[in-house]
Amino acid sequence: MIAKWVIEAEDDPTLFRISFEKCEQHLFRTMPAALKDAYMLGKILKTLCPEVSEWSYPPGDIITSYHMKTTIFWMCQEYMSPENPEPPAAELHVDQVVKFTHEMFGRLSESYKRQNLENFWLPGENLLRNDKYG
Repeated sequence: MIAKWVIEAEDDPTLFRISFEKCEQHLFRTMPAALKDAYMLGKILKTLCPEVSEWSYPPGDIITSYHMKTTIFWMCQEYMSPENPEPPAAELHVDQVVKFTHEMFGRLSESYKRQNLENFWLPGENLLRNDKYG
C-alpha cells in the first residue's frame, strides 16, 4: 500500500489516496495470460470503439481502465479459486481471451446499472460512489 498525492486536489496539498500499485503488479504477473490479455483487449476496444462507452454509468461516460482492471481482478480471484472446477488454461487460448473480455464488459455493464463496483483491495468500498475524488 502506497500513499499518493491526489493531483486533482491542488486546493488541498494534504489530500492523499491509497495506491495498491505493487499489489496490482504482483497480481498481473501471476494471473493467467488469458485474463491479462482480456484486460488489454478491453483497453484496445474502448479506444477503437467509442460506442463501448454506452455501457458505462452514466451512459456516455468513459469506462476507465481502473474499472476494467478491478473487474479482471475479481474474475481472477473467482477463476483461480480452488473450488473452481475449470481454471483458465496456463497457455494462451484466443477463445478464452474473447470469453473473458466479453465477461469483463458484461460485469462492468451490470456494475454500472447497479451503480456499484466493489474495490478489489478494499472490499465494501464502492468505486462508483459520487464524490469529487472517488
